[in-house]
Amino acid sequence: MTWPFENNTNGIVKNLAKRNLKSEKRRNV
Repeated sequence: MTWPFENNTNGIVKNLAKRNLKSEKRRNV
């Protein structure tokens, strides 16, 4: 079964991951 909000959550998770990577890079630099 494919849930309608599955794609939505995946997109949000990807966005959060990108934000985390950006914040981590800023911290390291």
